[in-house]
This record gives sequence, C-alpha cells and structure tokens, in this order.
Amino acid sequence: MSYQSIEEYFAKFPDDIEIINVYFDSYYLPDLSRFYKLKSLICNHNKLTYLPPLPSTLESLNCNHNKLTCLPLLPSTLKKLGCHNNEITSLPDLPSTLELLECHVNQLTYLPPLPSTLKNLNYSNNQITYLHSLPPTLKSLYCYKNNLTYLHVLPPTLKILWCFENQLTYLSELPFNLKELKCYNNQFTYLPLLPPALKLLECYNNQLTCLPELPSALETLNCHDNQLTYLPLLPPSLETLMCYNNRLTHLPLLPSTLEYLYCINNQFLEYYIKYDDNMSMTDYIAELRKQIKIINQLRELFYTLKYKKQFQYLLWERIREPKIKNKYHPNNLMTMLEGREEITLDELDNLIDNW
Repeated sequence: MSYQSIEEYFAKFPDDIEIINVYFDSYYLPDLSRFYKLKSLICNHNKLTYLPPLPSTLESLNCNHNKLTCLPLLPSTLKKLGCHNNEITSLPDLPSTLELLECHVNQLTYLPPLPSTLKNLNYSNNQITYLHSLPPTLKSLYCYKNNLTYLHVLPPTLKILWCFENQLTYLSELPFNLKELKCYNNQFTYLPLLPPALKLLECYNNQLTCLPELPSALETLNCHDNQLTYLPLLPPSLETLMCYNNRLTHLPLLPSTLEYLYCINNQFLEYYIKYDDNMSMTDYIAELRKQIKIINQLRELFYTLKYKKQFQYLLWERIREPKIKNKYHPNNLMTMLEGREEITLDELDNLIDNW
C-alpha cells in the first residue's frame, strides 16, 4: 500500500502502538502525543530537520542518518539514543536512565554530563576537545576522530577503547578487563602497562620508541610507523603482527600461532629472508622462524662471551661473596654458642658442619 502523505502513513497506527518504524523519506514527523504506550521510535534514513515532542513513555529513539541540527527534550524513561550521522551541534540533557548513546558523525563540540547508567558510548567523528568524567558502568568507548588531548580516568568496567585519530599524548591506567585498544594516529611516546585480557592492540602512527610487556592473550599487534628499535617477547597467542616502517634491527622468536607478518622497511641485516610473492605466508613465517632462532642463539652466545668477565664479577663480587661473608662471619658463630658453658670438640665440629 502506498501513502500520499506522512500524516496518512501515521494514521494507520493505533493509539496503543509500542513500536513505530518510519521510512517515508519525510522532512518532518507529525504529532506523536496520541501514542500513549510508545516505547520505540525508529526514523532512520529520512530527511528530517527536526523532531516533534517525544512521548513520556519512550525508551528507545533511533533517528540516525537525517538532517537534524538539534533534538527535543528527552523523556526520563529513555534507555537508548541513536542520533548519529546528522548535523547536530549540541545535545539536550541526558536522562538518568540512558544506557546507550550513539551520537557519532555530527558537529558536536562538547557533550552534556553523562548519566551513571551509561554502558556504551560512541561520539566519534565530531569536534570534541574535552569530556566530563566517564560513568563507572561504561563497557565500550568510541571517541576516535575528535580533537581530544586528554582522556579522564577510565572506568574499571571498560572492555573496548577506540581513541584513534586524536591529539592524545598519553593514556591513564588501562582497565584490567580491557580487550581492545585502538590508539593509532595520536602523539604517544609510550604506552601504559597493558592489561592481561587485551586481545587487540593497534598503536601505529605514533612516536613510540618501545612497547610495554605484551599480554599473553594478545592476538593482533599493529605497531607500524613508529620509532621502535626492538619488540618485546611475543605472546604465544599472537596471530597477526604488523611492524613495518620502524627501526627494528632484529625480531624476537615468532610464536607458532602467527598467521600474518609484515615487517618491511626496518633496519634488519641481509640475513633475514625477504617475502616473495611466490611464497605462501605460512612458508615464509616458518622459514623466518628458523632463521630468527639461529640468529638469536648466536647473538646470545656473542654477548655471553663478550661480557663474561662482567658476569663473573656481578655474580661473585656483587652477589655471592657478600652473602657468604655475612653468613659465615665469626659473630654468627658466637651467637650460636651463646648459652653454652661447655662444648666438646665433637659437638663443635657437628655445629660447624651444620652451619
């Protein structure tokens, strides 16, 4: 059935309807006040420039991909708000019940205070430079492609953080349960301690000279276009390693799980095999793994022999000798003999042997 107008389209809905989905290519919506049970309003992909007053029962509003420049007052019952891909310059006050906010791809320069119930937040592709403190319940934060120079303390519940293409210079302590970190195209010179649950790390196009210890759960590491001179020990679960365009002189041992490796434009010597289009990636990694193992063994042997005397000095004069002197000092023998008025030679020999 075709409708001649948006009013005719809405006339088909009963007053007690709970979900309305509008796809009418309309510039406006008619009055919604008669829908006294409305919980969800979906009006994506229209040409809306404004919205009418919203019913007080509304729990979910999706008005994505329109031409909105602002939103009306939001009902206190709202839990989900999707208003991305519009031309919105500011948001109204957010209700205390809100759990999801997707306002990316707009013209926002700031966000209102965030409710403590918020679990998922996406305000990427805006012009925001500063954000109020983050809710303690937040699980995912997408704030990429803004003008951020600083991020507040991250909540312990956070599992996903995408903050790439900003002007960040450092990150605060990362949450223990974080699984994804995308922080590329910033101005980082170092990264904080990485959480043990992290599976994906994309930190390319920064100014990093080294990486922290990599968590054992990590599956993807993309650190190309930095100033790295070495890589830490690679975790046993790693599947993808992108480390090209750095200053690496050698590679660590490659885990057996590795499926893809791209490491060109570094400062490797000629002894590393180069990838050939005629080779499969599996064969290339297997051959390179053998070479790395041999080269690293030679390197360890070289430095062991080169610094042999220094090792001996550290081991004996700085570690073992002080312990021996302390343990077998005559004062310790006197302490062991305290309280004994007489002692036979056999008892003394036995005491010294046990000492």
